[in-house]
Amino acid sequence: MKLRMPKLIRVKRPARIMIAVLCAFALSAAYAEVKQDITEANGKVTQIEWKNDEGKLVPGPEGYAKIRYSYKGDDITEMYFDENGVTCKSAEGAYGKKTTTDGKGRAIAVEYLDPNGKRMLNNQGYGLMTVSYHSFGAERVVAYYGSGKRLVVVPVLGYAKVVNEYSYKTMTSREYQDTKGKPVDCAEGYASVKQKLDKKARVLSIRYDHADGKPATGPDGWFRCKFERDEDGRITKIEYQDVNENLTDRGAGYAWEEREYDGDEILITRYDMSGSKVADKSGAVTVARKEDEDGRITQERFMDENGKATVNTLGVGGIRYIYDHDGRIETVTYLDTEGNPAACNKGYAGYTDTFDEDGATATRTYLGTDGLATEIAGGYSEVRYFYDETKALTDTRYYDANGTQVGSGQAEQAEESAEPQEQEEPEEAAEETYPEEEPAEEPEE
Repeated sequence: MKLRMPKLIRVKRPARIMIAVLCAFALSAAYAEVKQDITEANGKVTQIEWKNDEGKLVPGPEGYAKIRYSYKGDDITEMYFDENGVTCKSAEGAYGKKTTTDGKGRAIAVEYLDPNGKRMLNNQGYGLMTVSYHSFGAERVVAYYGSGKRLVVVPVLGYAKVVNEYSYKTMTSREYQDTKGKPVDCAEGYASVKQKLDKKARVLSIRYDHADGKPATGPDGWFRCKFERDEDGRITKIEYQDVNENLTDRGAGYAWEEREYDGDEILITRYDMSGSKVADKSGAVTVARKEDEDGRITQERFMDENGKATVNTLGVGGIRYIYDHDGRIETVTYLDTEGNPAACNKGYAGYTDTFDEDGATATRTYLGTDGLATEIAGGYSEVRYFYDETKALTDTRYYDANGTQVGSGQAEQAEESAEPQEQEEPEEAAEETYPEEEPAEEPEE
């Protein structure tokens, strides 16, 4: 099961600027374009400017007209300027940012800067974020500091530090802490998530707790999730409980599920608290899944309460998923009840996505039953997404099959994603142990 945690505040990593993603953006309904002028030296980006058709500097999508980058050792510093060459704030509320990386290219510190290059508080109320990692790559400690060396509680998160512990490569706990290292309830109302493992590091249960150790209700409406497994370690039942350890709706219309294994398929059937079969959010009572060797869902087909093939709420009998090299769903193909490509009730037979350097969706192209781009209702076949420094969506632009922009607007939303439901199977642990690492310390001033 993929635990849904409060989102940690993230930043773009300037060391990995993707020039292909830095494309033009619309200024008005007439779609006047503002293009980026990118300067490089010794293989590194040193400056990016936003210019209009007349070659004049204008504000870009994040409020500034120019970014200047400088490099020193493992530090990458970026400063923001308006069209008059005066330092200005970005959408994050700072005039600049310094990112420090380790030898593996991972950010271990992000510091927000005032016009003089000194630390300042950003819009979220902190001036420095530090990150430490377990030896196998997972984040261990993320901590937030103010203008000095003291930890600060970030209001939008409700905590100053988050600590992740693992056994092998399987998480055993995530705890949110205050400035003194004591447990504190995060903004979503709990202080910790704990996973109980068996001797083979397979998850047996998951529970949420408050800072005082009392049971808490998690973001999906349950306190504890319990797993039953067969002799081969495969999950056969998942049950959701409230703080009184009674069955409860997990927030998706069902209280427990059973799994059967039929060849290369996993048959998943959901039940309500009374024990009656119930359709999940896809509209199917039973979903038959196929998974790859990494446990990722590669195909689903839908069945009714009698085990007969049926269509889901999108009007399709199945869905096929293809992943990119980073494990993200890249292409979705809709199928009829016979397993052939089919259009959904929105008029397209699937879509393919591309991603920016931070993993956010950069483009989505809608596909016909032939696997080629097709125009959907509204007259567009491609959507491009643009974000600010905090990865909040700032603009969407729409293009027809010829690549001509036909619409723009932050308020317009993408078509409903058909990503598979949360994978219920926890990631299997590795067969080796890893030494713990110390958290990153606050840099000396």
